Amino acid sequence: MRNQVFVLLFVFIMFNQFCCSAKDSSSPILILATNNNFGTYTSEILKAEGFNEFQTDSLTDAKVSLTYLKQFDVVILGETSITKSSKSMLTDYVKAGGNLIAFRPDKQLSELFGITDAKSTFSEGYIKINTTSDIGKGLVPVTIQYHGVSDAYKLNGAESIASLYSDAQKTTDYPAVTLNMLGGGYAAAFTYNLPKSIVYTRQGNPEWAGQERDKVDGPTATDLFYPLAGETQWNNPEKIAIPQADEQMRLLTHIIEKFNTNKKPLPRFWYFPDQLKCVFMFTIDGEDTPEDEINNEIHDIQSKGGNATLYEIGTYIKPSTVNTWRANGNEVAIHFNDVPHYPDPTYASMDSVFFNMTNNFRNAYGITPKTGRNHWVVWCSKDSLEKKEFAQHAIIEEKYGVGFDCNYYIFGGNWVYPVWLGDVGHFTGSGLPMKFANTHGEIINVYQSSTQLIDETWQKANFENKGKALINRSLDEENYTYINANNHTWYWKDCKEAGLKVLDYCNVRGVPIWTAEKVYDFIKMKDEATFADISWANNQLSFNLNSSLKHTNGLTFMVPANFNGKKIKEISKNGKANTFIIKTVKGSEYAFVTIETGAKYSFLINYAN
Repeated sequence: MRNQVFVLLFVFIMFNQFCCSAKDSSSPILILATNNNFGTYTSEILKAEGFNEFQTDSLTDAKVSLTYLKQFDVVILGETSITKSSKSMLTDYVKAGGNLIAFRPDKQLSELFGITDAKSTFSEGYIKINTTSDIGKGLVPVTIQYHGVSDAYKLNGAESIASLYSDAQKTTDYPAVTLNMLGGGYAAAFTYNLPKSIVYTRQGNPEWAGQERDKVDGPTATDLFYPLAGETQWNNPEKIAIPQADEQMRLLTHIIEKFNTNKKPLPRFWYFPDQLKCVFMFTIDGEDTPEDEINNEIHDIQSKGGNATLYEIGTYIKPSTVNTWRANGNEVAIHFNDVPHYPDPTYASMDSVFFNMTNNFRNAYGITPKTGRNHWVVWCSKDSLEKKEFAQHAIIEEKYGVGFDCNYYIFGGNWVYPVWLGDVGHFTGSGLPMKFANTHGEIINVYQSSTQLIDETWQKANFENKGKALINRSLDEENYTYINANNHTWYWKDCKEAGLKVLDYCNVRGVPIWTAEKVYDFIKMKDEATFADISWANNQLSFNLNSSLKHTNGLTFMVPANFNGKKIKEISKNGKANTFIIKTVKGSEYAFVTIETGAKYSFLINYAN
C-alpha cells in the first residue's frame, strides 16, 4: 500500500511538472534575444503595447528547436548572428505556418525575408509607413526618425511595409520594413534594430553622455539631445508633435496582429487606466519655498479635483502637514539636490546625495519615495569608473527605490533658458512611460517619464494653449500621452491663472489629474498583469487574466472586434456575460473590457457571423 501511494504521488508530481512546463511554453509570442544589441528590450516594447503574453529565450539555448518554435504563433528575433542550422530552423518554422519578425536580420536570412542585399547602409535615417496597407492603416503618414544603422535591400518577392529615407524628405530605393509570405507563414524584417532605436530615441545619444552641451546648468538629460555647432539635433524638432518611437512600436503591433489572422486573435492591455485616452500629472518643484506657499498651490490643485506630486528639498515641512497632504491623495517626494556639483555630476556625488536625502526623508516622514526629479534636473551620466553611461542616473535611482523618473525635461525658448529643443510635444519621441536601458542593453527597473509642460519654458503667456494642445492631441489625434506638467511654487503666483485653466480643461475633457506616484503604480500594475492559457477553437477565444497588484482604477484589455470575417457577439467573465464596448484604435476596431485589478479571471469570447 505504501509503495502504491508513493507511485501515485510520483505520477501526480510529474503530471503537474509537465503541465506547468507546458503552460510556461504556451505563450503565443516568443522573443529570441539577449541583452546584446538591446534584444531583450523587445519585452518592454511588447508590454508598452499591452502584449503581456510572451516569453524570452536565447537563440542559442539548447531547448530552441523547430519543435519548440512551433508552439508559438509569433517569433521575434533580435539582431544577432545566425548559424546555418539556425537559418534552416527558422526557415522551416515559417514554411510550416509560423510567423517570424526580425530586427536588422543577419543577411543569411535574406531569402527567407524575400529581399536581396544591396550592399549598402544608411545611418540615422527615416522611415515612411505605407498607410494604404492593412498593416499601416491608422499610423502616421509622414516620415519618422530611427536611430542606428539600416541595411539596404532590394525587394525579391517581399512587400514593402515602410520605405527607407536618408533624411526627412529624401527617399531611397530601399524598404525599411518588409513582409514576405513563405509556405504557410509570414516573415517580416525591420532593416534597422527597432528596440535599440526606441531606446536611443527616448534616452538620447549615448556618445553625448556627461557633456554640457546647451550651456545651461551643467549636464542634464536634455544635453543628450542638444546639438553643438555643426551637429544635428538628436530628435528632429520638426517632428516633435509626433511620438515617433511610439508609432514604430505600433507598427510592430500591427504586424503581430496581421500575422495572427492565420492563428488566433490576441488580447492586449490598453495604455491607460479604465478606458481613458490621456492622464495629466501635476508635479510641483517646491524646492525650498515656504510651507504655506506650497500648501496654497496644493489646495488650488485639489480645488479642481486633482492631486499633486511635491518634490521637496530638505525635510523642513512639518510631518503633520506631509501626512495631511498624503491623506488627501497627494504625493510628497524628494527633489534630489546635487546642484553643488552641477558642472560635473559624478557617480560618487550623486550616490551620496541619494543616500543622505533618502535616509533623512525616511527618518523625517517614514516615506521612501517612488518617484523623483532632481533640482536643476542635474543628470549623472558617468559610472563609478567615470565611464560614459547615459542611464547611470536611473541606475542610482533604482538602487534607492525610485521607480519613476521625471528628469527628461524640455526647458528652453524663453528669457530664463534661451536654448530650444522644439515646440511642445515629444522631444523623447514618446508619450508613454517605459523603462530605461543601459548602454549594454540591460533593462533598468525605473520608468522614464518625459516632462513636457513646464512653467519655466511656456510661462504664463503660453502655458494654457500648450497644455490644451497636448490634451487635444492625445484625445483627438491618437497621440496617446501621459502628460507630465511642472509648476514651481516660486512661479505659481504668475502662472496660477493659466495653470488652473489647463486643469479646468482637463475636467471638461475627462482627463484625470494624478500624481506621478499614482501613474507609476498603474503602469507597474499593468506591466505585471498577464494573459495565460490562450486558446482558440470553434470561433471561441479563451484565456486567463492574472493581476496580482491592486490599483484604485481599472485595468482594460482589448481584443480584435473582427476576426476572419466574424464579429464578437458575446464576452463572458468567470462564466457570466460581461459588457464590452467597441472602439477604433489606430485604424482597427477592438472590444474593450475593464476589470478590477488584483484578481484572476477567466474569459471566453465568442465570434460569429
